[in-house]
Amino acid sequence: MNFASQSNYNVFIPLTQGRTLAYNTRTQAFSLWDNKDINIYKSATQESINIEYPKLQDFVKGGYIVADSFDEKGEIEREYNLQRESSGLLSLTILPTVSCNFGCDYCTQGADKPHVKMFPEVQDAIVDFVKSKVPKIKALSVHWFGGEPLLEPGIIRSLSDRLLEICNREDIIYYSDIITNGWFLNSKVAQDLYIRQVKSIQITLDGSEDFHDRRRHLLGGKPTFQKIIQNIKEVVDTIPLSITIRVNIDARNKTSIMALIDDLVSEDLSGCDNLNIYFAPVESRTQECHQVCGSTMGKKDYGDLEVELYRYAYQKKLTVIPKPTQFSGICTALKADDLVILPNGDLHKCLETVSENHHKVGSIFALKNLVNDPHYQRWLNWSPFQEKTCTNCKLLPTCSGSCAQKYLNPENLQGEAALPCPIWKYKLHEKLFWMAEEKGMVSRSTDWNDEISATDPSSLKAGVNNSC
Repeated sequence: MNFASQSNYNVFIPLTQGRTLAYNTRTQAFSLWDNKDINIYKSATQESINIEYPKLQDFVKGGYIVADSFDEKGEIEREYNLQRESSGLLSLTILPTVSCNFGCDYCTQGADKPHVKMFPEVQDAIVDFVKSKVPKIKALSVHWFGGEPLLEPGIIRSLSDRLLEICNREDIIYYSDIITNGWFLNSKVAQDLYIRQVKSIQITLDGSEDFHDRRRHLLGGKPTFQKIIQNIKEVVDTIPLSITIRVNIDARNKTSIMALIDDLVSEDLSGCDNLNIYFAPVESRTQECHQVCGSTMGKKDYGDLEVELYRYAYQKKLTVIPKPTQFSGICTALKADDLVILPNGDLHKCLETVSENHHKVGSIFALKNLVNDPHYQRWLNWSPFQEKTCTNCKLLPTCSGSCAQKYLNPENLQGEAALPCPIWKYKLHEKLFWMAEEKGMVSRSTDWNDEISATDPSSLKAGVNNSC
């Protein structure tokens, strides 16, 4: 290989003792370099590479060094488009109702939800739509959402049975999951879901009991924490469903999350193979939840807390170490046939717009008109490779825009929700170092130094600090 270049997607974490953690976001190569490695890396780009040299082979294999003629960004875009345009999987998000029995003030759908359930003719149209896709799909993924979807378990059962019948007959892989507040999730309901191929469930707990019940109470104000905990305990050991506990965090409940982790341990929910916890910031993303903007956390402050919480939850055997993934920004909203289906048959591309009628892209009863809808076309035409923020960022191969909704409908974003970049950008070094710790590559007491090792988001611009 002649005239090699340093990759634009190298991330270097300086450590003490002259060592460096090296990570390439395109290839996800991850390694620990000493001074000798660093000198070889620097000199390799100043002259022709002798590919027979073992260390240089490692650099090339890891993507840290590339040929001058290699179009890195073009290759990333090609791989991105292949994943985004794959037509083998059809993903549908179905709302059997938009009603909810909880009164959460930060809900992106607002508190005033209509009491309506999915019409039978909408269910028929969904079945017909799936049948029309049978010749080309190899898998069907159904996500149940609301409102609170378990307010209408009969619709979930009947529609699941009909979709499963199609998939079984046509040899199509079927997968399903559900996002629920957990109030109705007893063992009988969970068993009904499981036999209909619902594989995973997400339930929210927002801190210890007092904090949770202040913000995730019933519409009448009654508490919910204890019932949710008992439902989880009833299900986790008896039905092989994967249960994810989501914790929404803002300035009001941030001090209670450690206590929640301790509560889960005391309830014998730690160390369960089918239960894990993850954390997410509350953001003011729609008009319906602007009232909580003053309580949201800045991304750096939230990132500091999140790293601490993940470490603690990991110690308590409630989570795994979060790792960067490839193209995490490719959501169902960006794929042509993937749709969010409301009870009345309205179609959206994103869950966050379901309460905003002006953002709908069409109707399940007029699918042929989708291609002419300007909102639909905006979703399909959007690409992170058209956004300067993304194309100039080293995280492009992992983040790929993070959330297209923030670019397409920024008018509703308030506070730091308006910043499109994910939390990873603000705490990348800390999370990668933790991964290295668990691999036995480094030690916090001897290798980490806040002054030189901590994440500086400005260093993640493509082409910046390519030299370690």
